[in-house]
Amino acid sequence: MPGGTLSTTVNLPYDDQASNPFLHTYHPDHDNLDATFQHELPGGSESYGISRQITLSLNSPGSDFVSLTQFGQAFQGAYTETITMTGLGNATRTFNVAGTFALSRISSIPVLTRP
Repeated sequence: MPGGTLSTTVNLPYDDQASNPFLHTYHPDHDNLDATFQHELPGGSESYGISRQITLSLNSPGSDFVSLTQFGQAFQGAYTETITMTGLGNATRTFNVAGTFALSRISSIPVLTRP
């Protein structure tokens, strides 16, 4: 969808050991447990809830030879992301990130399978 926009939101709960970068399984200061390791602490005590709103705005294809012959093989555009961290008492802090991105198709096979 050249010239279009793709958006998604990724939520990382404060207690999700698999995805939250603030949690460390083997570090007692980053396990969301109290000093006796018996009770889970509320969000923001040792880790934060994270919400990532990601938007990719695809550039429209150019009218030059390379753009016309490589259509669908490479995409470029602008990347924006708003990261909201939630701590104690639902206090939040927001960070904005922006840049460019480029994606290149490496295979025209629609479904990859094992041999």
